[in-house]
Amino acid sequence: MLKNKNINDNYTARQLKLPLVIEKLIDISDPVYTFCDVMDHIDLTPYFVEGKGYKTGRPRCDAEKLLKVILFAFMENGYCS
Repeated sequence: MLKNKNINDNYTARQLKLPLVIEKLIDISDPVYTFCDVMDHIDLTPYFVEGKGYKTGRPRCDAEKLLKVILFAFMENGYCS
């Protein structure tokens, strides 16, 4: 039996949004770019606690990426839900 290997080489971490229509591009003045540029220049390492973590279970999500998502949602909506 053949297994499907769906490997996508066109993905990067900087790919902020994927439009439903490929021809539709993200405008350069979109707030996502500005927010990401500002957050990249801030050193967030003093604010994160380095823990040992667990050796079993799911791997932890990246704390910096999670913080970016929460702060951007707060910036856009004014509240987090």
